[in-house]
Amino acid sequence: MKIAYLGIGEMGVGMARNILKKQGALTIWNRTREKRYVDELIAEGAHFEGKIADAVGDADIVCTCLYSGPSTLEIAKETIPAMKKGSILVDLTTIAPSTAEQLAGMYAEAGIDYLDSPVSGGPWGAADGTLSIMIGGSEAAFERARPVYEMIGRIIARMGPSGYGAKTKLINQLITWANQAIVCEGMTLAEEAGLDLTMLYPLLKNGHAQSRMLERSVEPFIIPHTFENHTDAALVLKDMNLLRQMADDLGCEIPIAERAIRFYDQAAEEGIASGNDPAVILTIMERQNPHKNG
Repeated sequence: MKIAYLGIGEMGVGMARNILKKQGALTIWNRTREKRYVDELIAEGAHFEGKIADAVGDADIVCTCLYSGPSTLEIAKETIPAMKKGSILVDLTTIAPSTAEQLAGMYAEAGIDYLDSPVSGGPWGAADGTLSIMIGGSEAAFERARPVYEMIGRIIARMGPSGYGAKTKLINQLITWANQAIVCEGMTLAEEAGLDLTMLYPLLKNGHAQSRMLERSVEPFIIPHTFENHTDAALVLKDMNLLRQMADDLGCEIPIAERAIRFYDQAAEEGIASGNDPAVILTIMERQNPHKNG
């Protein structure tokens, strides 16, 4: 089985590295050749191609991990003519369900199977090969691609036809980022109330307030006010807007998520959405609550 991987970013490098280790060979492409992640993979044995057509031409499975739906549609203009019939495109990008359905139709016309396969677990899960992978597409294509999924993920599920992987990921994002916002709100209120966050955190962690977002935000980032190596808030806003559109399309109200989205909307309006996600929320909250305790 020949595999190609397109898009070597913070998520892509971990997944590509695990495929390379477990498969023994991997062809990679990235829009920017001069990138540390690309150099690392080449040093570890990956073969780099400068043109998409050359990277995917003889691949049985092509994985893509790009920034957005428009990026995947743009790349499709080059992958579809170059990929062989009967091959599979595994799209690990977080995109709109409607975009996934559109892409599935485009690839199907060329005799290629398309699987929308967004992931959750962050760069850490990508590096460890422990991602959750949510898949939409045919059962037959899913089973053929299963070996690749098992190289990069721990929890793997085909959720239904094309678009269902994307739908699942957006539900994941709703719960994740609404939780992130409430954690930041709780910490802001705690500081206003004069509480010691270093004493508060273990109590919350051991009680019913415990959550993944509490653990990944408070002790490593919020308490020390160190906001490096965390998710870019602009990416969060991109995903939350996809979520908002899905809810609108379904006629479903999401008032709690909408309140969380406002923090990211405000950050975009103020030009700070490129920052770290808890830092952005805390910045907005501090502006709304200027009278700090002490």
